[in-house]
Amino acid sequence: PLDPRDTATRRWLTALVWPGESGRAERIERSLDIAAADPPLLRAADAADGAIGELAALAPTGATLVVTTPGVLAHVPRARRGLVIDAARAAGTWITLDDPGLHDGWNAPIDPATWPAGRFALSRDGEVLAAVDPLGGFVEWRADAAASAS
Repeated sequence: PLDPRDTATRRWLTALVWPGESGRAERIERSLDIAAADPPLLRAADAADGAIGELAALAPTGATLVVTTPGVLAHVPRARRGLVIDAARAAGTWITLDDPGLHDGWNAPIDPATWPAGRFALSRDGEVLAAVDPLGGFVEWRADAAASAS
């Protein structure tokens, strides 16, 4: 895990921004400022081997837990992605932003023929809420998800 307070981490993450990506470096810097002001608990572990449940057990009683996996599941072998998704859902609210074909964790299948090209799916607990730019440039809220989001 990367420490948002570390100067080298901040340089590395902002250096990953591609030329011409307007606003992305600024969003990363603001996000790092927020994380550095109240540093999260960082632990290197395998989410598919129980780490999510172990960390969830450390949360205060009554806490609202949110597990986010944007950009994570692509780095997990396909056969183990379901384990991570199941653990995230069991721990609390699961939020992700993924290519529609990356996994089968959506509550309803995403039809590639009707899904906008180049857009990722933003979902809460497997319910797709929006088509999004994978790097945070825009969100296209889905009218059919409006009722389920409330």
